[in-house]
Formats: sequence, C-alpha cells, structure tokens
Amino acid sequence: MQPTELGIRRARARRGFGNFRRYMRPNQTPPWFHDLLDEYLTKLQRGEIKRLIVTMPPGHAKSDACSRLFPAYVLGLDPSEQIAFGSYGADLASSMNRATQANMTTQTYRDLFPETQLSERGIRTADTARRTSDGFDLVGHSDSYNCAGVGGPLTGKRGTMLILDDPYKNFAEANSAQIRENVWTWFSTVFMTRGTGDRTRALIVTTRWHKDDIVGRIEEQEKTARANGEEFEPWVRLDLAALMTKELMEKKHPRDPRQPGDPLWPEVHSLRTLQEHKRNQGLQKFEAVYQQNPKASEGNVFKRAWFKRFRRQDLPPRFDRIGMYVDATNKKSANSDFVAIGVWGKKDNNFYLLDVVHRRMSFLETAAAIRSMKYRWPQVDVIKVEYAANGYAIVDALTNGVNPIAGVVGIPAKEKKEVRADAVTGYFDAGNVLVPTDDEADWVFNYVEEMVAFPGGSHDDQVDMTSMALPDLNGGTTGAFTQSMSASQGSIEQRWK
Repeated sequence: MQPTELGIRRARARRGFGNFRRYMRPNQTPPWFHDLLDEYLTKLQRGEIKRLIVTMPPGHAKSDACSRLFPAYVLGLDPSEQIAFGSYGADLASSMNRATQANMTTQTYRDLFPETQLSERGIRTADTARRTSDGFDLVGHSDSYNCAGVGGPLTGKRGTMLILDDPYKNFAEANSAQIRENVWTWFSTVFMTRGTGDRTRALIVTTRWHKDDIVGRIEEQEKTARANGEEFEPWVRLDLAALMTKELMEKKHPRDPRQPGDPLWPEVHSLRTLQEHKRNQGLQKFEAVYQQNPKASEGNVFKRAWFKRFRRQDLPPRFDRIGMYVDATNKKSANSDFVAIGVWGKKDNNFYLLDVVHRRMSFLETAAAIRSMKYRWPQVDVIKVEYAANGYAIVDALTNGVNPIAGVVGIPAKEKKEVRADAVTGYFDAGNVLVPTDDEADWVFNYVEEMVAFPGGSHDDQVDMTSMALPDLNGGTTGAFTQSMSASQGSIEQRWK
C-alpha cells in the first residue's frame, strides 16, 4: 500500500467509528447491522446522541464493538476523555479493560493515534501512567479509564463517557427481584452519578433478560416523565432481534432489510440454530434473550398457569356457539393501539380461542380483516364490535356498505377495562378457557403474554377482546350456525390453516 493510500485510510478511520473498526479489523466483513451500530456509536462519541441503549442477542459481537474498540476510539480522538466502564462482575470488567489496552498497544493503533499513549509495562519513568486491572491512565492524563463490577466502587472517579455492558450475568440473576433491585440501585446511585456534566454521554449495551431489568425501568421512568410533563434526557434505542417475525415488522428499524423468518446474522446464527435455541430454552427465554422482547412472568389479573392448551386434533367436532369479537382503534399510527379480532368457540362449559388477528390497522384494513376472518370461519353467526374508537364506522360499513355481512352488532363498553377483565378471571381460574399450543398458532404466545402482563403491559387490546367474548358466549343461545357446521374434525382443522 502506498503511503498516500495509508494516510487516506487513517484519516477515514478518525472520522467515524465504522471506519475505525474496519481499520482495526481489516480481515472482517461486517454485516449490515454492525454498520448500523457503528453509526450510532459515532453519533454518541460526537455528542449528537447523549444517551444510547443497544439491545442485541448473545453472540452478535456487540461487546467487541462497544466495550473493546469503542473506548479505544474515544480516547484516541481525545486523550482528555475519561471512561467509566461497568459490567455484572469485576472479572468481566477487568477483561474488557485488558482488551481495550491490548487494542491500544498495537502498532496499528499507535500509528493512527500517536498522541494517545499508554505507558510501557515494566518500564518506570517520570511519565509512567497507571495500568492495572481496575483501569489505566494515558501518559499526561489521569483517570482515563476506570472499571468496576456491579456493586463495585467508582468513588472519586469521573467519566465523560459511561459504558455499561451486560449488567446481569444470566437469566437466573435477572429473574431475582433482589438482584434486579441491587443492580438498579448501583446503576442509578453510583454509575450514572459519575458523569461530568453536559459533556457526559452514556451507553448501555445489553441483552434483555427481564421486563423489569435496567432497560425496562428506564422505559417506565420515561413513560412517567412524559405523563407528568417533565423534561428529561431521553435514551435513544437500537433494538435488534435475532429473528424477524410478523409481530416485529411494524416496529423494526427503518434500515432493517429483513422479512419474517430472516435471522439477524445468518452466516453465524442460522435459522436452524435459532429454532433450536427456541426449542431448548422455551419461548419466554427466547423472546427475552434473543428477541429483546421480555414478557411479564406473572400478571396481576391473569395467571400464566390458568391458560390450558389444546391441539387441533382435540377440538370438539361441533361447537355450541362460535362468535367473532373486535376491539378496534381510532386510527393507524406508529403509536396507536392495536386492533384485536378473535374467533371463539364454546362447547359445554369450555371456551376455545380459535383464531386471532392482532396488529395496527386503519379503518379500511380493520374492515377487510373482519371480512377475511369471516371467510375463514363461515360458522361465525355473530360479529360483535365494541362501540368505541372507530367501532361505529366499522359496524356501519360492514352492515350498510357494499357486500354487507349478516350478524354484525355494535356493543357499548359499560365498565372500565380493569373491571371487565376481572369479571372473566373466573372462567380462566376454573380451567374453562383453552388456547392452542405454541407450535400450532403463531399468534398464541403474544396473546398469553399480553394477558398475563395486564394491566401493566404495553397493550391490552386482546384483553378487551377476551372480556367481550366470554360473557357474551356464556349468555347467548345456540344459533343457526350449528346446523351449518360440518360434524367432521377435518373442517375445523382446514380453517385453522
């Protein structure tokens, strides 16, 4: 390589973290999401972002970028920066410290940032700077890098850049309420107080373990602050799931090119591997650790143990009643509520949830989804739409518009949703509500998780739909649809698909 070419390459490496990563890792070909992460880290270094949360699944090289290379980049551009680094344990924090030092002592790095110098080990001079397991100083600067495990001391240490990588060791720790409280106390009263004022930037890079982890608590704090009209510095989020799903499509990053079923890093973590993780770990752990989508482990109203499961071959060949129930919304937007459409069948004292559509939809999309569901389940003789949001317009369009549908009825919401939800808990507690097994319906996992999270979950549309359905099915009488149903099990199974 000619000297002029090398000079150009070094100049580029100083202008952005992505170029720096390529400069330090010339034999690596970064996937698209590494480039995206690099852009966020560049903005953080420049102060264009003050607080950044990065959530990614294990094994996707987030720590190499955020904890081994990024501190070296920050100190290379400005040796006066001070980095405070934390992780779940002192051993891991020290390991990241050593890795950062190793990057900074390479000749490649020294040629790029000649003004950023670590002292030579074993050589004592007037300019010797600290290099220990707890941190290091650059020649001519103090407190350049200090690290600690959660609960460890950072007293007297300051940071213009605060980096917290994996504050929880594993799933077991994150599921301990006491450990979560200890981690939060250390984070909020020790780690985040090490800043130096307006110059401070903060980075949290983690795998989600629990709905009440650090990221979850920050979410709740920001939600409360917004509700109270308080001013605060928001955390910018980069959340990347290991596997794209239909449910994640609406909230995926605009630069995410994936379609449902696409892995984040297929060259390293194939679809087959991720499916094995899902089978081995179970859906709850997989959703948290790999999908960055932790769910409430137990609700205040609906208990997880109440949800009985059925398989298609276990469905009764004939139901006493089948109805469709719709919880609509005002409009489709990035922050609007979801529309929940559910088909329920009642046989004797049991209620079977047969089909669900749950997504953000416009008025026209909602009407089309109801028509589609009716086509899938022609046995449905009544379609009940709550008279709230655009429910009035939906009922009018489906009954008086082109190709009207028989049996569409609007019903008012008489009580608060908490009251209505509480009124149907008896059906669940008695074991009379059955939902499909997770492998037979792709919507059922999110349905159960929303129910058990109520009333503290992000959405409650399926709770409202359920609260409409069960009392109505229990209080109605057998309709004409009973005679139109096939007595064969095959007809039910066919509509399932």
